[in-house]
Amino acid sequence: MFAVRANFSSITCYSDAVRTWDRGVVFRKDPSGPRGLIDRRKKHMTVERAESGDVILRLYDHPVVTWHKDNSVTLVAYNTRSTMVFANRCTPDEMRVFATAGRFAVGVGPWDKRRTYNVPDRITFRQRDGDWKADKIEPWVVPCVDRPRAKQALQETGYSEFRTWLIVYMQMAKQPDWNRHVRDSDVLAMLGDRNRWRELTEYYATDWGSHERMLMKIRKIIYRNYDCIENKPVAFL
Repeated sequence: MFAVRANFSSITCYSDAVRTWDRGVVFRKDPSGPRGLIDRRKKHMTVERAESGDVILRLYDHPVVTWHKDNSVTLVAYNTRSTMVFANRCTPDEMRVFATAGRFAVGVGPWDKRRTYNVPDRITFRQRDGDWKADKIEPWVVPCVDRPRAKQALQETGYSEFRTWLIVYMQMAKQPDWNRHVRDSDVLAMLGDRNRWRELTEYYATDWGSHERMLMKIRKIIYRNYDCIENKPVAFL
């Protein structure tokens, strides 16, 4: 996948950002506007100093990173690989910008103690007690199983009896020849009818030899159709 080459000096604090502005390449057509981070040809990576003193680092005219006079830093989420490469060149060494679960995220701290912040729009960090902390935390939403409801659903569908039967059946029977798509409603219907359990295993031929893998897929169908999944907010991953 294509990504920009952010081959300019790292910017890890406000003073770095000011020096970058001072050394920026002035474009002839707009000498009072944004300056180039690399040379006159690469106009897609620029630095701009606002009247407030903020230093704005842009990629393709998008204000990806802004350093403020109090040494706080704001990141704007654009969920592309190029943006993340660029942002990592313009943020403190303790931060890492990356994608997780398909979302723009910022990790803070060493790998084994990293806090991963969700950034749906923008986020501002400032140093407190020697650590970078966000002004506002946008929660992640984590799907969790409602255990009491799940236990009831497994009992209602006959899952426990099917599990006991399947463990023995896999040791004795031949692997089915084919695998095909099956609808949730069909799985639940076959699960509730002991005479159709062998038919049910034919839909999971590729999982033969691992009853846990097959059972995991069936549990997901049960949880999904019996409202056993609830989304819980967490501050950071």
